[in-house]
Amino acid sequence: MNKKHMVFCLAAFFMLAIFSSNALAAYNATEETGLVNKGYTWLSDSVRGKWPVGTEDTAFSLLALAYDDMLASQGKAALEETSKDLECWPKASCNVKETALAVMALARIGQDTSKAEEWLMAKNSTPSELNWFLQIDSAEKTTCTVYYNQDSLSYNITLDTNKKINKAAGSCLSLSYGNYWLKISRDCYEKKFSISCDREFVTTLFYQKPGTPTIYISSDTKRMSAGGEAALKISSICLKSQDSCDYEGTAWAAFALSKNRDASVFIPYLVGYAEANKNVMPEAFLLLLTGQDDYANSLISQFKREGYWSSGSRNSYFDTALALLALKDKAPKQKDIAKNWLLKEQAKSGPDTGSWQNSRKDTGFVLYSVWPKDATYVRTEKTYCNDYGYFCLPTYDCNFDARLPDYYCSGSDVCCMEKQEEKLQSCSEMEGNICDYNAICSGTSKNSLNGLCCIGDCETPQELSECEKLGDTCRYNKCVEGEKKNDLECAGARICCQPEIAKKGSKLLLWIMLGIIAAGIIAFFLAGKKFKFKPRQKPGMIIKPGPRFPPFPPQQARPFARSFGRSQPRELSSNKDLEETLRKLRERGL
Repeated sequence: MNKKHMVFCLAAFFMLAIFSSNALAAYNATEETGLVNKGYTWLSDSVRGKWPVGTEDTAFSLLALAYDDMLASQGKAALEETSKDLECWPKASCNVKETALAVMALARIGQDTSKAEEWLMAKNSTPSELNWFLQIDSAEKTTCTVYYNQDSLSYNITLDTNKKINKAAGSCLSLSYGNYWLKISRDCYEKKFSISCDREFVTTLFYQKPGTPTIYISSDTKRMSAGGEAALKISSICLKSQDSCDYEGTAWAAFALSKNRDASVFIPYLVGYAEANKNVMPEAFLLLLTGQDDYANSLISQFKREGYWSSGSRNSYFDTALALLALKDKAPKQKDIAKNWLLKEQAKSGPDTGSWQNSRKDTGFVLYSVWPKDATYVRTEKTYCNDYGYFCLPTYDCNFDARLPDYYCSGSDVCCMEKQEEKLQSCSEMEGNICDYNAICSGTSKNSLNGLCCIGDCETPQELSECEKLGDTCRYNKCVEGEKKNDLECAGARICCQPEIAKKGSKLLLWIMLGIIAAGIIAFFLAGKKFKFKPRQKPGMIIKPGPRFPPFPPQQARPFARSFGRSQPRELSSNKDLEETLRKLRERGL
């Protein structure tokens, strides 16, 4: 056998392997769709004509089945029947959590939930356990006047060049933290404070949970020129069940209310008491409400190596669904692993086939969070937000005053009048790292002034990813023109991109090519048996592989468009393997 025939044979086998791998990826995607459809089938059959009476089961089922008009209509009726005048759930013993879940489900199918929202807000209370502080800062010595609620009484204080305040400002504001801050008395949490200084100044509020060293800054910070007046008021509420704050209920209510109301008032309480409520996975709710990467990284760090999340107080299916709902487009590697784990745990036989542990609540929440379908049951004709030049954004990316509630966005996004321009920081300011072209980010990646910034560690992969092994390209964010995304695995927060092939007749072309390759291999071996090739070297001479070309140097990554070049074809493992192959062919008379 000469070199040309050997190269042809090896090329044919490589092409067969590549086509087989792509076909396997397509099969896996089809298999995933089939399993998800089984989940929807089980849930639909389990509620059709017999919706559950429990609020949680009904709400989570309705969240998933909002795409089916008939089932959504039945679920709406079942949920309304168990309410107390459409204000709260359940009818016999209304509570914050179940009412919040009912609001989520009914809002998803376009129902008016204003009465229930008012009931929830009426359960508000100011969490007195948090300590609050007022800070005044200036670049120079300044005299300030502080008064409460526009009272006639005013208090003059002086901020020295060392940033210390000289005295308390009445009974509500006492000196604290070495005279750098003013501590607000608990009896004055409902008051509004007005501050005016004779120099340019900045003032803000801080809060702290007693017994912990961490101090949090509120979102209400005011910068004023000399003589200007800043008004500050503690904006922090929880929602009560019986006579005390209900952390889990407040978390669900904040998420349920965030589309129609300003949910920022819940943040101080949810942040301050997160550590004491780890059993409800507070990072997931805080990520849903704020979008901050710190909460995403904290949530990713809780990912179990087996492929799921577990807070300890609930089952892993529910917790994994909650984590995936919060992470959305973040952490694609963990997301794919968790999705595979959920599909593996799905019931595969018997009457429970398609469900997660025969639970409407878990099955509904998994489908809604991980494999949602667009809601089609709505109260009125949809006015799509994007059709009118507005923007569908997460609630935390749209100021409350800029929201347009009469325009439709899918999921939990809101229609926003304007899109906030991203204010880029340098990677060092974000305390991150710019990864080398061949490294991957173990945390989350954000745009920065220097390019893509890794908030985590830059790690060099030990081996090629599944995507790169097959000659495709791993990229951040999206594929370039002429490519399309596939489901092959890439390391880190990247997606796999392959050259785009025309969809029309692509399957026919694939089979034709496979047929040609197969026919060529068969013809080659049949011809080999009929004709014997004379060796071109002297008897006993060992055939050695030709010189190997050095690998092409990788292209330098651009700062803002970090792409990874296509991997080079892998060479034969050793000369010995090639010699052994040729020896066997000679023995067969080829």
